Amino acid sequence: MKFEFPADVKPIKCISESSESSLILCEKKVVHTDSSRSSLGTQDYSHQRVLKIRFPKLYRHPVLDTRLRRHRTKVESKVLKKCETIQGIKVPAIYQVDVGNSAIHMQYVSGLTIAETIKCAVNKEASADEGKLSNIWHSVGFTIGSLHSNDIIHGDLTLSNFIIQDKPAEESSDVCVVDFGLAFVSRTTEDKAVDLYSFERCVNSVAPLRSNDWIDQAYKGYELAATEKQFQETMRKLEQVRLRGRKRSMLG
Repeated sequence: MKFEFPADVKPIKCISESSESSLILCEKKVVHTDSSRSSLGTQDYSHQRVLKIRFPKLYRHPVLDTRLRRHRTKVESKVLKKCETIQGIKVPAIYQVDVGNSAIHMQYVSGLTIAETIKCAVNKEASADEGKLSNIWHSVGFTIGSLHSNDIIHGDLTLSNFIIQDKPAEESSDVCVVDFGLAFVSRTTEDKAVDLYSFERCVNSVAPLRSNDWIDQAYKGYELAATEKQFQETMRKLEQVRLRGRKRSMLG
């Protein structure tokens, strides 16, 4: 299916593609008013944004496919808008939601993903800034804890979905969480524990020798974002989820 871009949006390149959607880096036409010129001002494509598009799946019934893609677009946009109001969570700002085309126009977040940052750290073990890494993991944990404290389950806590935003050297880095395509709202401790278990598996797969320390640092941040009762209940449930995971691994 060919997507028709709005007249004031120019596609630059595809920056990510998955079975669920495509992320297209675009530039938005901006009008600069200048009293010394025409009252219409000057126009250029200077405002970058990301367009997330859910394309049709030919293996699904067309009516069901359209309904499903639009539903997921609505859910993702609602979760993102809710996150924007929660202190401690940084997400891309939403500029426009096009439910009819299953598309969301959102802020482009520049920076390295956690996965890329870890790769650099592992390749330079002796010179890696451990203090900076510790702060990053603490921020990641605090972000996840803030999501769960507000009953938001991300559903895809891979290390590529956390971006360390580009900032001047003298400023501390912010961790932005992206891709809420599988997110949903749930109050159950089970769903939160499963979310954490998938996060742990991602960290373990990237750097098995250092993952325990990094996960511990993340959970220190998580604990600060939750009440003591919430934290203890989630950790107990997480241990049960881990046990189930180990049993599955043994059974193959």
